[in-house]
Amino acid sequence: MSVPSNLLQIAEADSLLDQSHYLRAIASMAKDQSLVLRDAIYTANGVRLADKGMLLDSAFYDSLVNERLRHPIDELVDVRQLVDVPTLEAECMTLCESAMLPRMLMRALGEGEQWRLLAPLADMAWPQQASFKLTVMRSQRQVLYEHSLSMMLVSIYLGVRQGLSDEQLAQLAAAALLHDVGMLFMEPSWTDPQHKLTLDERRQLSVHSITAMLVVRSTAAYPAEVEMAVLEHHERMDGSGYPRNVSGEYISPLGQILLVSEVVSAFFDKFAQDRPAMRLSLMLRLNRQRFPADLVGHVHQLLRLAPELGTSDPKPVAAEVRHSLVRLSMLLDLWQRLRTRLPSKWQVLPSGRAGLFMDARMAALEAELAEAGALPKQQIAMMHWMQHSPEALTEQSFINREALWQLETCLHTCLRRWPQVMQRQDAVARAVADWVEQAQAVLAGKRLKPAKTSPGA
Repeated sequence: MSVPSNLLQIAEADSLLDQSHYLRAIASMAKDQSLVLRDAIYTANGVRLADKGMLLDSAFYDSLVNERLRHPIDELVDVRQLVDVPTLEAECMTLCESAMLPRMLMRALGEGEQWRLLAPLADMAWPQQASFKLTVMRSQRQVLYEHSLSMMLVSIYLGVRQGLSDEQLAQLAAAALLHDVGMLFMEPSWTDPQHKLTLDERRQLSVHSITAMLVVRSTAAYPAEVEMAVLEHHERMDGSGYPRNVSGEYISPLGQILLVSEVVSAFFDKFAQDRPAMRLSLMLRLNRQRFPADLVGHVHQLLRLAPELGTSDPKPVAAEVRHSLVRLSMLLDLWQRLRTRLPSKWQVLPSGRAGLFMDARMAALEAELAEAGALPKQQIAMMHWMQHSPEALTEQSFINREALWQLETCLHTCLRRWPQVMQRQDAVARAVADWVEQAQAVLAGKRLKPAKTSPGA
């Protein structure tokens, strides 16, 4: 198994391993702890930039940012508080005692198997470059670092449940810890949940897993299985993920574990005090085609151990359900109206792939909502009863949020994969563009305009 060459070409063309943000993070780290050169720094053409034993400070960024170095900076700097394997073991043990999700993982394994959650760390390849990058992440991206630890624990739990060998579990641990190192090479504001990404930023963000894969490859310490797993941690079983848009059996076994672990840890990170288990369970129910069924089964078993957190005042929740129901109904109905106006054999038009993607995603969402008893017409019929059941209202609000998030994701995926549809060059492009534009307005709280596509266009 090898990483596709076209992705490497994309990476080189887009300069994904631009060091500027990474070097700036190291410079910021130098403000808090001593960074000493274990060897001199030379440019690729032999110019010496700094001597062995020099204490780096925040000013070194300016001298290095535009230079190509002979050796990676990771291999040239000594750090006292390095994230080595004993450090990882100690911090994971602390998480298992203090954080909800790791405690659930330990409980799910039982007393006789709990040791297996941390055992793979001792067998894991952990070269200087990996250790240094996690040190930078811990110093400058603390939330990202804690997410990586949490995701590693979830991955090991799923790997144990899947019966992986000790060697595979060690590879999985390394892949999980390094899956987001690509974020160190990106603008740090992108990790801020309040930052609203532009379309161009979304395109750049969608390739951070390629950057992480290249970082893993540069260590020369891991087999191709680890590279592939890191590359695939945002893929989906139905082909709706990125960066390769592959599906099903084309996603490696370790990659499938990572993509599920990413979602599990993300929900518990984001909604730690607001019913993360319920939210995650509902999300998985509404996304059956996107995740491996066997791994989802292990997750559902785990979620039964979650404590119920958070209480909701039924009045604002009922108002949210009504508001989200209106938006959901408008967007589903809009696509159906636009679709009926398409000519026969529209699938063979130049924008047919974009239309087929949109059609498949909308059909899948409606099927998932129907299975959950949450189609707009079903919600309307049950609204009176739900108003007297805070638990039912809360569950419905989570379902609607997830459905609207899926629609927003569908919108962004169309723009990322088929940006040409916005030029409206054929009937399918016009339909997709109309839906995208009006969906953006609805999701932003604006009023829906009449559809532009004309009959038989």
